[in-house]
This record gives sequence, structure tokens and C-alpha cells, in this order.
Amino acid sequence: MKEATKAAWTRWRQNPFNHLIFHELIKRERDVVLKEYRFTTGRVAVGVAVGEPEKTMETIGPSTVLLIGDRSYSALKAIDAALSWWEAEISQIEQEARAK
Repeated sequence: MKEATKAAWTRWRQNPFNHLIFHELIKRERDVVLKEYRFTTGRVAVGVAVGEPEKTMETIGPSTVLLIGDRSYSALKAIDAALSWWEAEISQIEQEARAK
């Protein structure tokens, strides 16, 4: 499992544009909490490309549109996309771990 997880991290870092939901939503929010000790609950960085620092923060509301790569999402659709991404990636990690 450890090897499969490390391989996934490598795959995500080497192909950031294939994993935009991870880099531009999941990882960014994770890093804000774990590395900057800030919570952005109800707020999101807007207009940020992979690897760029935050530019502005906006409050998330029912009409908020999040731009992730070249796609726009409502806040709920972005969370749904992130959960779908995780489900697919965890399944792949589990399959790779079983194969080894």
C-alpha cells in the first residue's frame, strides 16, 4: 500500500493538469490548513493557477462559481468532483497495492 500511495503522489505531481481538482482545490485547501495554520471555511482563493500564490479570497455562497482549470463549478459541484476524483484515485491505489 505504501508503494502504491507513493506512486500516486508522484503521478499527481508529474501530471498536474490531469489532476487539476486535486491541485487547485483539494491540495490547496489542505496546505492552507496544515502549512499556514489558517482555515478558509466558507472562503476560496480565486484566479489562482497551479503553483501560483493566492490572489484574492471570496466568500462561497450558493451562486459562487469556482474556476478549476478551464472548467467552472458551483461550490457543490466542485465538492462532488473532488469526491469523485478521490474515489477513482483510491480505487487505483488499492488495485496497484493488490497487484504488488
